Amino acid sequence: MVYRVYDTEQHEWIKDNIYMNLEGDLFMIKQSLFGMVKVPLALSPYRYVCHKAIDLYDKDGLLVYEGDYLEAKVAEDKTVIGLVCFAEELSSYIILCEEDSTFYTLGSEVCEYIEVVGNVFDGY
Repeated sequence: MVYRVYDTEQHEWIKDNIYMNLEGDLFMIKQSLFGMVKVPLALSPYRYVCHKAIDLYDKDGLLVYEGDYLEAKVAEDKTVIGLVCFAEELSSYIILCEEDSTFYTLGSEVCEYIEVVGNVFDGY
């Protein structure tokens, strides 16, 4: 599983040394004299936010994650910007357009029509 982690206290993406177990708990891995060691306590889910990759790439080849803002051409004359999130009732990832409360389902057939323009922490 591909994911990224944001530290809400330091206001930065953590690039290295993060491990997720099968239950979805995050751990910081530290370098020790004998190699890498997992810190025994799970990191706080209130401080560290994990975004999973949704296994789609935008038109520029960027991997799309939960929490990304996408610009999507949804009709010949209509482009929207919305947030990528998982809709359990649809069992699908969607683009949620906050300004008019509409949504659009995501699938591999739309990759050429979407572009990552930001995310919930860095804006767009």
